[in-house]
Amino acid sequence: MLNAAITRQTYFGEKARVYDAKNTETDKRSREAAALREFLIDASGTVLDIPVGTGHFIPLYGALGLNVIGMDVSIEMMDQAKVKIPEVDLRYGDILQIPLPDLAIEISVCIRLLSLIDTDEMVLAVKELGRVTSQFVIFSLKVGKEKVIKNRSITHPITVFRDALSEASLAIENMRIVREPDFLIYKAVKCL
Repeated sequence: MLNAAITRQTYFGEKARVYDAKNTETDKRSREAAALREFLIDASGTVLDIPVGTGHFIPLYGALGLNVIGMDVSIEMMDQAKVKIPEVDLRYGDILQIPLPDLAIEISVCIRLLSLIDTDEMVLAVKELGRVTSQFVIFSLKVGKEKVIKNRSITHPITVFRDALSEASLAIENMRIVREPDFLIYKAVKCL
């Protein structure tokens, strides 16, 4: 099964240098951006984008008047983001142990990563996002019957996901389908 260590190894070296060229605008990316825009339209404060990767969504946050901290375990991916957006605040950090105090960020965004790590790590990541976030978390995830597809994508059991949200004091407020039938973007609000 996939895990965070394998996923971390994927986004270094040549992969980081060519990531944007190989991942140009797609229908899926457009739907991700549309869902983010919808969920963030009335938001204010600071967004933690983890993993920030090459900074694909940073211009969207700026257009909405939000401050952003980009965090990733791949310095090389963040280097690509820095080339595109030199003024962005980028920091090294692991989603399984986010180096921020409790409730330090108003909004956290985690797109694509949770479907690349195993279910136990997904649970830890959701709890960490809940720990550092004071308002809401936006994340993408495949839910359904747990399975691995092509050694790259994991579908997580919905019951495990819901339990993780509850333990993180988060509740789903809204969701959008990014790709049928099971890849969704969720907005989960903090329940204090």
